[in-house]
Amino acid sequence: MCRQSATVCLVKSPTRQHCETGPLAERLATLADPRCRRGKRHPFVAVLLIVCSAVVTGASSFAAIDEWAILTAVPKVQVGVDTSSGVAAVVDQPVRTYIAQHSAGLAVEGSTVYTLWLLTGIVGLVLGYLSKNNGVRAMWTAWGAATVFMVWTTTPEAGRTVAAGLAVLAWTFLSAFAMRGLTLRRRVVAGRPAKVTVKPEIHVPVQPPAPAAKQHPHTGCPFRD
Repeated sequence: MCRQSATVCLVKSPTRQHCETGPLAERLATLADPRCRRGKRHPFVAVLLIVCSAVVTGASSFAAIDEWAILTAVPKVQVGVDTSSGVAAVVDQPVRTYIAQHSAGLAVEGSTVYTLWLLTGIVGLVLGYLSKNNGVRAMWTAWGAATVFMVWTTTPEAGRTVAAGLAVLAWTFLSAFAMRGLTLRRRVVAGRPAKVTVKPEIHVPVQPPAPAAKQHPHTGCPFRD
């Protein structure tokens, strides 16, 4: 129990071993990991080092620490030489960061995942323009939606809306080529006349019989009423 508080103090008093000078990583390695075994993705020392570095730079909340870690501490996927800059970097860098964060523990490297993502977009754009296949168009649509999702998730909150908007605009512009010829109207194949069945019939209207003339009883009389 803390002397000045009625709550249980979760931080143990520093021992002589903790008070000794030495590298920060070695000192943090002596701390026990309170996390559950399930869900561990990063070493406890690495997490503590990121938190300490973020706090030193001025982060005072969990959101600020998370934002600092995304922008600074998380390594970016490098495929050859990263030459993206300007508007292209607004979309490309968040995708690289998202893949780097979520490819840990996979059987393939993050650079391979990034290359597959890039090739999928190029193939969907080129084949969608040339073949006009609905399956390729569906692949292009899923690729673009996944890209916008990665940009929205990884970009810091301050510029998230603008970055996602630029990603949507770029995707919409390229969709004009990938989905060329797509229409909601019913397709009519030229050169194949519609099959018309002709059944000749003659309709002769039947005239009703004329009413009988009224006979006068004195037909032979020269005088009539």
